Order: sequence, then C-alpha cells, then structure tokens
Amino acid sequence: MTNKKHYKLYKSGKNWCVMAITALALTVSLTGVASADTTVDTAQAETSLAQSSASDATQIESTDAKIGESETNQSNQNNQQGNISTQQATDQKANSVTPKSTEISTPVKDGWVQESNGWTFYKNGKTDLGRTYSYLPTITSNGKGSGSNWYLTDNGVIQTGVQKWADTYYYFDPSTYLRVDNDYRQSQWGDWYMFGKDGRIVSGLYGWKESLYYFTPYLYTKATNQWVSANGKSYWASGSGIITSGLNSINNYILNNNLGHANITFYDNGQAIPLNITGKYSGTGNGLPNIVIVHETANPNDSIWGEINYEKNHYNDAFVHAFVDNNNIIQISNTDHEAWGAGYPANGRAVQFEQVEVHNADAFARELSNAAYYTAYIMHKYGFAPSLVSNGNGTLWSHHNVSQYLGGTDHTDPDGYWYTNAHNFYGTDYTMRDFYELVSLYYGEF
Repeated sequence: MTNKKHYKLYKSGKNWCVMAITALALTVSLTGVASADTTVDTAQAETSLAQSSASDATQIESTDAKIGESETNQSNQNNQQGNISTQQATDQKANSVTPKSTEISTPVKDGWVQESNGWTFYKNGKTDLGRTYSYLPTITSNGKGSGSNWYLTDNGVIQTGVQKWADTYYYFDPSTYLRVDNDYRQSQWGDWYMFGKDGRIVSGLYGWKESLYYFTPYLYTKATNQWVSANGKSYWASGSGIITSGLNSINNYILNNNLGHANITFYDNGQAIPLNITGKYSGTGNGLPNIVIVHETANPNDSIWGEINYEKNHYNDAFVHAFVDNNNIIQISNTDHEAWGAGYPANGRAVQFEQVEVHNADAFARELSNAAYYTAYIMHKYGFAPSLVSNGNGTLWSHHNVSQYLGGTDHTDPDGYWYTNAHNFYGTDYTMRDFYELVSLYYGEF
C-alpha cells in the first residue's frame, strides 16, 4: 500500500492552481474538474502535476532516506556500541588478572601447640605415642616460657591433676603443669592425697608440717578419727589426721620439747676420707645409694672427734660417711662414693653413719633426733622415701638388718645401745620402728 495524491484545480486570482489531496489508494486517479467558463491546459496541468509529484516523491524519498539513514545510523551506532561493549569486555577479560594455580602448604607443627584438648608437643609434625615423662621447653598457663622442665604427656598432650605413671600416681599442677612434691592436693575428682618428696603418692606414716600422718594403703586417703597400724604398732589418727597417740615416749619427748636438730657440718668439705678410695655404688643400677644404714660405735668412752680422727687415720680398714652425737652431725666422706662400714653387698648400696654413745636422757633424745634428721636428709638428697626394711626390702636399715638379710657382716648394732639407754632413761624400748617414726616426721621438712 502506497500514499497516493489527488489534485484539485482552483483559481487564485487569474491563475489556476493545483491542490494536492493525499489519499491511500492502489493507483493514482486524477480527475480534472472545471467549470463551464474555464479552460484547462491539460498538458500544463500534467506538467505541473508531474513536477509536483516528482517534488513530493523527492521529498518522500528524502524523508524515507533520512529515516533509513537514521535507522542505519542507529543500527550502526548500536553495532558500534555493541562492538565497543564487546571490545570492552574483551579488553577487560584480557586485562583481568587470573590467579595462578598455587599449592597452599600447611605449616608443620613443631614444639608446643595449644589445641582444643590442651597444650600438645610436636616433633616435626608428630607426637610421641603413649605416656612419656620428658624434659621439654617450659610452658605456663599463659603460654610458652623460657628454659625447660619435666612434663607428663599422653600422645603429646600435657597431663594435669592426679596421673598414673611408672606404677604409681603423681600430681601435676593445672597451672604450671609441673610435678608437685611434698604437698597435700585435691584431685580432679574431689579427694585429697599426699604426694611425697619424690612426687609419688604417699601411703603409711608420713611427716608433714612438723606432724605425723597416716595415709591408708591402696586408697591413699588420710586416716582420721581411727586407730591405724604401721610397722607392727598402733597409732591414733585424730580428726585432722595427725597422729596423737601411739608414738614412742622418746619421740614424744623430742616433739613436745621442740628439740629440733643440729646443722650438718662437712669436715674437710666432707672429704676427710680421700675421694679416690672408693668409686660409685657398685650395687645399684645408677651408681647412687638407695638405702641408709644406722650404726653405733660400741665405744662408751670416746667422743665424736676421737672417733672421726681414728677413722681418718685408719680408713683402709673401715670408715663410714658421717658421725652423730647429741650436738653434732659431721660428714667426713663423700656420699656419692661407697663407704666401708657393713661389708658387701651392703657397702655397694648404702650411705652409712655412726652414733657416738652418750650418757643421759636429754643427750640420747637429741642424738636420736639428729640421726633421724640426717637419715631423712640423705633420703631426700638421693630421691627415695623412708620405708622400714622387711624381708630384705626397704630403705631404712640397721647394721643388724644387714646381718639378717644381706650378710657380709655379723654385727647387731644399734639394738643393744638403744635398748639400754631407752630403758635406763625413759623406762621404755626403742627400736627401728620407733626410729622410722622420727625419720618419717623429718622427711616431711625437706
């Protein structure tokens, strides 16, 4: 369908004019209409019409061309914009940084690492298996410290509270993670237990804070308000657990009168006996002593210095490590080396000391107190707790016990000396069981 124009003649002044009427039609039909008194120049009209039509066609073609040009320009513009957008996208893609494929490595854990289950110790990413008691870098509740300490770990994880180790129990402080020695602590399940000088859980008689207590075997709890039995004797444990009855009367005298003990003197720096006379202890696995043997000189007429000088001059025959009387504790020989006081095999295991005979009640009590203190001191120094010998086992021995269980000697001291003075001055007996009470009490002081 095309636009068609109809033309109508009309007179304007003396001239005839053609008016174009546009209509929609399939063909152009021109009808010339003139009045009777008008002559129409058909050729002229057709010429004018042709010119007008040509002009209009030109105008139409020009308009169509502009629309087409506009559409083309718009299309071109759109194409250009599309090309620009495409180019921009291409440029952006080209300019975008594509991260390189990199392998992220996890740092290897080493040393102490704080994890959900507690501090854990790693060696090159691995932990020790099972329970180990190891010398490791120091840790605290707030983090890593300086230096090193001994810690109990289980598959690398630090352990605290009451823990089983080496066939016994120990306590490890929840703040420092260190083993607790010689203290009364509450376990993670609420019960209280005593841990000794060597950290092991205590059973039997134990001295702590200048009092004697009894801790039941197997349960390890403190006995209170009951009679208990230890080493063939009966004791009353009070409501606070302190042993208040059953102690030997001489031990009661020592405690009630606060006799205390002498300080240890090291004669010639503890080496009045030449150091190279003996070596390390031949009867123990680590070359250190594991028992203490009590002697007495059996010489009622000599002083402590007389006995010391005699041994200093005759050490090739026999010597001990120290001498004790009512006023002195004097060490003459290095306790890291064997002494010759009880024959073998005892010499290969024991620190040995002599009691010089004294002759009144107070002196006898003071001598026993000094002897018990020195015994406890040696046990603490070498890391073993007091236990009275029984059937050849224990840490506290008399010379008589050596004759009974180890041989190499036939002496029975100090039994006779103790019996005589105890009966003469206190009207009682005094045995290794009684001496063990006193040693246990002093052991708790260290």
